[in-house]
Amino acid sequence: FSEELLNEALPMLRAHSLEIGRDGQINPNIAAYKALETAGCLKIFTWRDYGRLVGYASYLVSPCLHDWESTQAMDDMVFISPDHRGSTTLRFLKFCERKLVEFGAEKILQVSPVGSPFYGILNHLGYTKLEEVWSKNFPKKKEI
Repeated sequence: FSEELLNEALPMLRAHSLEIGRDGQINPNIAAYKALETAGCLKIFTWRDYGRLVGYASYLVSPCLHDWESTQAMDDMVFISPDHRGSTTLRFLKFCERKLVEFGAEKILQVSPVGSPFYGILNHLGYTKLEEVWSKNFPKKKEI
């Protein structure tokens, strides 16, 4: 993880935020990303087209808390520029899978926005829907 990669990825991070229904605002916790990478838990992959960043994925890899004998990789973010989707997405995800297995992952968990075309890609790659995640937002507490 580097400041250089973050700066290069900022336009894509904003586009990703808008695409998944957020407001385009991003505020990554740089210290946490660096700490997780130093601990060996964060794995970041990039996809490039002639040197230009066109996709990224980050995963947290660790033993499962309720099954300590199983190492799992959970996606933090996966994004491919719209103009590079299709077979590029499949190749990139297969690359990520190979690398995550090399890092010890026995299970990879992917998250997808409801109704996303990503469902079909994950199904094509052999993923099965295990659970649904529900979300509820609360206002931030004002500091006193």
